[in-house]
This record gives sequence, structure tokens and C-alpha cells, in this order.
Amino acid sequence: MARVLATDITPPRPVDSLIFDVDGVLWDTTGSYDPAIVQTIDLLAEHMGRDDLSGKVGAPDLRAMRLAGGLNSDWDLTYVVLVALLAGWKDLGAAAAATRGRGRAWAEEQRGFGANLEFELLQYWFDLVYWGSERIGGVLDTPPVHDADLPGTWHAERPLVTASLLDCLQHLGIDAMGIATGRPLIELQTVLDNGPLLDYIDFDCMCRGDILKKPDPAVVSWCVDRMRSRLPAQRGRELTILYSGDTRDDLDLVLNYDRWDAREPSEALWIGAVSVVPESEFELFLEAGAAACIDHVSELPAVVQEFQVRTGTLHE
Repeated sequence: MARVLATDITPPRPVDSLIFDVDGVLWDTTGSYDPAIVQTIDLLAEHMGRDDLSGKVGAPDLRAMRLAGGLNSDWDLTYVVLVALLAGWKDLGAAAAATRGRGRAWAEEQRGFGANLEFELLQYWFDLVYWGSERIGGVLDTPPVHDADLPGTWHAERPLVTASLLDCLQHLGIDAMGIATGRPLIELQTVLDNGPLLDYIDFDCMCRGDILKKPDPAVVSWCVDRMRSRLPAQRGRELTILYSGDTRDDLDLVLNYDRWDAREPSEALWIGAVSVVPESEFELFLEAGAAACIDHVSELPAVVQEFQVRTGTLHE
């Protein structure tokens, strides 16, 4: 496990609040979403008579797209990758750079170069792969239109966060928590049903992708307003927040908010980004403005503790 804090960032007050992304931070989706993306692309390529595109996508390609930013969901990511392939891009890393963080807007432009693909069709196939043949009918509220025998990749998901870790964060002074995730409600529910989050985070403080989409800075305001409303009156309205996310869009969410909301000077609210990324990307995220980088959520208490030391709350 590894962690690095930016040397030039110190919160104005002790850290007392956390907002979490879900996938890759609280929840291990390495066996679900990436395989669902690859399988969806292969199935659609076959469906469209483009067997030559099967097997062309790997984990480095998906990471390059996520680092480029502008992808609000794995539907968007799947769409951009497949459209790039249909448009003739041989190097998906180069395609990721060409998007310049524009995501689906870039992909829609590529459709003029022979990459004809309806987003709703891709959504359907992705959901079929992710949820599997047995559950897709309940998810869609309609019978599936294709007779496919798929087990569903969501079964491979596992918690990364534990109750003891959340207890540790509370002991370090964290008394307000929220979530900002790209998952819609039905996908978030599987996380809530199989982990400890509801024992620590009020459901009404969980901003989902079907409410607002990152990196819209309004996501932060949405979470902050609800987190404040649940604090005792004597606590006051000041919040000093760390937001933990694992993509460039998560970092941009924090940076966008800092630029966007002049109503919240640091005397009332301060927020810093903790990027949960591979150690090889620490320098990239720190240079872009992250307050800290960690490679696993289990490092978060140590980050909070180090920031508390910097603010004079704790002694080393």
C-alpha cells in the first residue's frame, strides 16, 4: 500500500468530512465493469458483422480513456471505445488523447466517419452483460429482446471498505460523510445491500448518476447541503472535506467546484481531492491538483491523520 500527500496543501481546519466515489474506492469492480465493457464491445461487434473488432480492447485502453476524462458512466466509456474502433482508430490510447476529455460529445462526431451506433442499443447490451440473463428483465421492467445466456458480471463485485475502517475515520474526527457516484440507483442498491455503508452514511447524502453527473460541481453542493442538514445545530456549518475518487473526472469535480462556487469561501467550506489510483499515476494526479494520492482506500485514515497533524489537531 502507498500514499503521498501534496507538500503545499494544508486544510484551513481539521478534516471533519468525507465524500466518497464508489467504484474503485469503496467497491471493487475490477471483475465486473471492465469485463462487461469488453464483452459488450465483442457482442456488438459480432452483432454488427465486425468480428475483426473482437478482442481489441484491454485494461490499458480503458484506463487511458478514464484518464482522459469526460466519461460519466461505463455506458459512456463503452460507447466511446466502440465508436473509436468503428471509426477506424487502431490505437485506443491515441483515441483517448484525441477526445481531450469530451467523452460522448467526441464520439458523436466520429459517427460521421462511419461509426454508426445508437447509444440506447449499447446501453441495452451493456446492461444485459452486466446484470445477466436472469436479472435483466427485472432491471428493464420488460423482457429482454435477445435470448442470450449470460451469467452477469456484477456477481464478481466485492467491498473494499470495511466497518472497522469507517470506525477508524470517525475516531479521527470525521463526523459527516457522503457519496458521489456515477451509479444509478439500481446499481448503487447492490452496494448498499452487501456492505456497511448504510450504517455510516445517510442514504439521502448519496448523490447518484441519475441525479447529477460528475464532474459537474453541483454534485458537491448537493452533497454538502444534505450533509450539513444532518449535523447537530451546535456543530455549525463549516465543513473541511476530503473527496476520494479514482478517475480524472473525480479530481476535476473538486477542481471545478473550487473554481465555480464563490459562495463558499474556505472559512465555510474547504474541499481537497484524494485520488485513489495506481502508484505509477501519483505524480500525474498530484501535478493536476490532488491533495493526496493513495492506492487503496485502507490508506485513507493515514491521510486524514497526516492532515490533522498539519492543522495542529494531532501530534506525530
